Amino acid sequence: MKLTRGFTLIELLVVISIIGLLSSLAVVSLGTARNKAYDAKIKSDLNHLRTQAALYAEPLGIYDGFSATPEAIRFIAPVCSTANLVYGSSTSGYYWAAWAKLCANPSAYFCVDSSGNARETTVNMASYASSSCPIN
Repeated sequence: MKLTRGFTLIELLVVISIIGLLSSLAVVSLGTARNKAYDAKIKSDLNHLRTQAALYAEPLGIYDGFSATPEAIRFIAPVCSTANLVYGSSTSGYYWAAWAKLCANPSAYFCVDSSGNARETTVNMASYASSSCPIN
């Protein structure tokens, strides 16, 4: 009686292909989780920027120093995102809006403004010229 030891080539190839399939699924899900984490960071940073504006710029009425400087936009840094800050004044006072493109959904933006709005929008903010967040 002949004793065989080890695995056949077919068995090894099947196991290697299953491991490859499972690892590719894991890499794809990690990429999605990374984009969602970037979006959470963007939203948190913009809300922090809104708080900074409320504490610094609004009581003093100084938005010139709070414009699209590196200090104002430095929080929004993910590679997938573009950000902008617009400010202006009218007879009723100063106003501003800041927004950033989201990573998980490239057609969505997150916007905060001086009136306290913080919302996700699908309006193309790159061509939006107002200093308040749009309503979808």
